[in-house]
Amino acid sequence: MAVASADSGREGDRLDCKIIANYLQLVVKSVLAVSSEVRCPQSAVRSQQSVVINQLSTVNYQLSTIP
Repeated sequence: MAVASADSGREGDRLDCKIIANYLQLVVKSVLAVSSEVRCPQSAVRSQQSVVINQLSTVNYQLSTIP
């Protein structure tokens, strides 16, 4: 029974991580939308966008490695 509860706990952790990752993606999209509305310089927006995309790629990779 301990193995079953450990597996279900891991599955719950994976689900929590995916929920957090989805939430972060929504936050990033919102920030980028707002930055374009307040007339930020496009070069600054593009620079931050590439940083955020790299970070989200890292998060997605880490999520894929959860056993």
